[in-house]
Amino acid sequence: MISANRPEHPAEPPVGVGDLVKDARGRERVVTDMRCGLPILRRRYGGEPDGQPADPTTLTVIARRGDWD
Repeated sequence: MISANRPEHPAEPPVGVGDLVKDARGRERVVTDMRCGLPILRRRYGGEPDGQPADPTTLTVIARRGDWD
């Protein structure tokens, strides 16, 4: 029996260092670090770190670490 309060499938793991993500504005970013549990993002093709997203729950994982070029 499955509880009504528990999802049938576990939630997707949160983003991790090295993951390629899309932010709320549709821009591709790389998670370069985690600080206090929040991801630090950098542009995919170089540049200064963007810092932390305003709302980390809006990040969409495009590819996990080691699975993208």
